[in-house]
This record gives sequence, C-alpha cells and structure tokens, in this order.
Amino acid sequence: MSQNKLRSLPTELGNIRSLKVLNLEDNLLSSLPESLGDLTNLQELCLDRNPLQTLPAHLGCLRQLKKLTVPLDSLLTPQRDVCEGGISSILSFLRRAGNIPDEIELNPAEPGSQSPSPSTSTYEEPFETTDSAFYAHQLTVKRRHNENLHKELVAAQKAEALAAQRALKSRNSVLNQLVEEGSRNEAEVCLLQKRRDARRRELLSNLRDAESHADELIRRLCEANEAVYKREAEWEAAQTEVLNHSLTTGLSQSSRLAILDSMQETLRASEAVIARQNRSRDSAKQQLHTDKVDSEKALTKVLDSRHLDKLDLTARIANEEADQKEAFRRLQELRDLQSQRIIQEIRLVEQELCRLTQAEQERKRTSSQQAISSLAEQRGKLLQLLQSLQKAKDRRETELQNRLVELEARKLRDQTDYWLVQYQRLMDKKPVALFSVQLIDPDVYKILEAADAIDYAANFEYHRITSDMLMSFTDADLLQIGVYTLGTRKSILRVLEEYISKQKLELPEPSAPPQDLPSAPPPPLSKPADFEDDEQLPQPSAPPLPPILARFESECCVCQERGCSIIFLPCGHVCCCGTCASHLDQCPLCRCTLEQCVQLST
Repeated sequence: MSQNKLRSLPTELGNIRSLKVLNLEDNLLSSLPESLGDLTNLQELCLDRNPLQTLPAHLGCLRQLKKLTVPLDSLLTPQRDVCEGGISSILSFLRRAGNIPDEIELNPAEPGSQSPSPSTSTYEEPFETTDSAFYAHQLTVKRRHNENLHKELVAAQKAEALAAQRALKSRNSVLNQLVEEGSRNEAEVCLLQKRRDARRRELLSNLRDAESHADELIRRLCEANEAVYKREAEWEAAQTEVLNHSLTTGLSQSSRLAILDSMQETLRASEAVIARQNRSRDSAKQQLHTDKVDSEKALTKVLDSRHLDKLDLTARIANEEADQKEAFRRLQELRDLQSQRIIQEIRLVEQELCRLTQAEQERKRTSSQQAISSLAEQRGKLLQLLQSLQKAKDRRETELQNRLVELEARKLRDQTDYWLVQYQRLMDKKPVALFSVQLIDPDVYKILEAADAIDYAANFEYHRITSDMLMSFTDADLLQIGVYTLGTRKSILRVLEEYISKQKLELPEPSAPPQDLPSAPPPPLSKPADFEDDEQLPQPSAPPLPPILARFESECCVCQERGCSIIFLPCGHVCCCGTCASHLDQCPLCRCTLEQCVQLST
C-alpha cells in the first residue's frame, strides 16, 4: 500500500487479524484509525514519509510488533527522544497514554489465542532474548542521560551564580547612576527655582511699572484737561469769529478756480479711499462667484462706472452748494485742534489698557496672584477716563455740526461763494499739528515747495511717492499721478534735476540727517490776521508725554489669528478681535459679563 497517495485508512482494516506486514510508506496519511491496535499478529508496520503528527494510543496493544518506522520530522506524539529509544519505548509510551496494562488476556476465539504452532513457539525465545537486551540498553541510556543531566545542572548552577554576580554589579552601578542623576536633577531644580524667582521678581517689577505709568498718565491727562479747557474756549471763540467774518469783497475768478481745485483735490482723495475699498470688496465678491474672464469684465465695468461718477461729482462740485458745504465740514473736522487732542488722548488711554491687559496675562501665565486689586483699580480709572473722552469727542462733533447750521443760517442769499471763502480761510490757518501727521516724504515735500507745486502734495501722498521713487520720475509719471499742468511738471522736473545734482556733489558726506533728529524743521505756527496783536495762539492742549510702548498681546486669545481690536466693558481687557468678540458673552480673561464692546481707534 506504499506510494499510493492515501489520505486516510478505513476503520475496517482492524478486522484483518492475521495481517503481519503493513507497509504504508510514501502516502499522505495525517492520522491513523484506532482499529490498527486490533491487528494483534502484526509484526511490521511502516509509516515513514507520511505527514503524521500523532500515533493512536491503541497501537500499544501490538505486542507482536518487531519493526516500526515513523516520520520523526513531522511526528509530535510521541516525542523524538521516545522514538529514538526503539519499539519498546514507543509501545510503552502508547500504553501509558492509553491506560493499557502491560499484560492482557487474549480472546480464546481469536486466531492468535490458539496454542502456538511449532514455528510460533520457536520464535518466542529469541524475542524474549532481544527484549532483555533492549531493556539493558535502555538502562545504560538512562544512566548516561542522568549523568548528562547532572552535568547540565552543575553548569546551570554555575551560570546562575555568575549571572547573579553580574546582576549584583549591574544593580550597584544602576544605584550609583540613580544617585548621580538625583544630584543633577536636584541641582537643575534649584537652578530652575532661582530662574523662576528671578522671573517672578521681574514680573512684579513690570507690574509696579505698569501701575505707576498708568497713575502718571491719568494724573497728567487730568491736569492737562483742567488747564487747557479755558484756552480752548478762547481759541474756539476766536475761531468762530473768524469763520463768521463776512466778506467785504467778492472773489476773483482766478482765486475761485484755485479754491475749487483745492476742494476737488480734497474730495478726490476721500473718494479715492472709498473707491479703493469698494474695488477691493467688489473684486473679492467677483472672484468667489465668477471665473477670471467674467471677473475682469465686471471689474472693468465697475471702474468705468466709478470713473464716470467721479467726473460727474467733480463737475457738480463747482455748482452745488451742498457739496461745497460737505467739503468744508470734512476739512473743518480735520483742522479742529480740540478733536485732534481728544482723539490723541483716547489713543493714549487705549494703549495703556492694552498694556495693563498684557501685564495681567503675564501674571496669569506665571501663576502669580499679586497685584490683582491694583490692576483692576487702574483699569477702572482708565475706563472712566476713556468714557469721558468718548463723550467729549461726541460733544465736540455735535458742536461742529451745530456751528455749520448756524453759519448756514447767517449767510447772505446773494453770497454764492460763502462756503468757498470759509474753505479758503481754513486752508490759510493750517495748524502745526497737521504737518506732524502728514504721510508725505519730507524730501518730496521740499521739492514740491521749491517748485511751487504744494497744491499737488495730496497726489504724491496718496500714491506713497518717496524721494527714491521721485528720482526716476519722468513727465509721463507726473501725468499718471494727476499733475496735468504743463508748467508745474516742468518746474518739478527742473527742481528735481537740481536736487539730484546737489546730492551728487554732497556724496562724500552722509546725505541724510541722523536718525534721532527730524529731517526738516517744523513749519512755524501761522496766526489769523485778526489776532496778530495777541501774545500767543493756543498751543497743543496736552503736555508732552514720554513715548508709550503698548506691549500688549498682538493676537486674539480665542482664534490666535487676528489682532486684538476690542475693549471689553466693564472689565477693560483688550484680548479679542472684533469677529470673536461678537460671539462672546463673557471676558475670556476674567469671566466678567460683558455690557459693551468698544472698538479700538488705533
């Protein structure tokens, strides 16, 4: 039955009781039936080269078995050392596994239970002799095995002793390392504690500086307001008298055109800012909803429409009195010293609130619980001062509006150029404070002043023209920024050439003044003609203050993307942007219920 690729054997195979030789080599048997144990006369059983993993325990009943081959590579039960002990060792193992006694009675009905024939009886003696020799060999093998086990045990004990010695040394080394590391950690903790104490002292010093700075600012602002209100009242009376002064002579045609040009420039600058904002907003909307081609077409239409509207507005300015009045109102607000003073004081208070908020955030990050009440008291004083300044600003705007109403009621019916005259009067009384906030480059202003082209300063300021950019300007560039008068362009180019030549001659020496000095002396304060005999015109309302650095958190504490732009009332913290503040009911820093949100003016 060998080499037949058998995968299983039938159970009925155990009924062939007289079978003596069974060769099952080179098959695919993975298991054997228990009925093979019933082949009591079986003497040879060949199972090699089969994927067997276990032998059935009932094979222990095969007492006549003399030859047995098994696949040692795949066989798991019995183990390899048992199989190497021979047939007796394997059968003994199977008997113990199956609880089969060493001697069993044979059934008289079975063929093998008949009295042995002469050939059978002659066979039993050599079998017993072979079995005794096998047992003697087994004893020798066991003795040698015990000796090997003893040697292995002694070697294992020595290895364990050596390993224990090594473990003791390693443990001592680890303990020493832990002691050294603990010392280093203790030193680092001491160093960190010292740094933390120094940081705490620095924070407390900053808090004290912030408190003293806020107290000084409040004191100065209060003293300045008390001292300046009287002078501002006198200045307002003088200004009102000048603005209400009636014209004795009419305007000439040339002066009328000059004033109209100046008003057009003012309105053009305002309209340019509005147009730029509208263009930016419209461009963003078109870019989200249409493709590039449609966006360009729509933008072109919008620009054309804006250009036509601007031309139409410029044409109507010369004839419509309402537009002239609006231009006068805008210029009056820009020239008003009291409004500028109030705005400046509001900015100082807002910067101080930002500084106190940043100091409190640093205190919370370092877990310092000091100066809480003092900071809250400072914020309360600053908030009261800010609210009073806001009310003063609103009151001043109302006063200016009422003044316009009074002037309009008192003007003569036949005086059609009334607002033009008032506009020119304000232009003639340009205060020093206005020069200090101009955005035009000082060198560009000098060139325009030398070229008698100051009227076009707004064009250069709007286009952010610097002195370096002006060096490479041509006649076409001047036309592009709105200088349309031929004589003025030639004059600017001539003065520019002289300026460049002078710069080349002075090249060995530094061409720019030191950084800490102003690049040009401030223009003198011009007094109205009606007050030439007065000793002095009112000076800026607030005394000079040291520069204030608003060291506040530049990022919103909620979204961490946009800058802080909202003051929370009544706590006074400045820690959120406008978008995040619109969704909040409590201050993120102090959890105070919000009553009002004030937009920063800076």
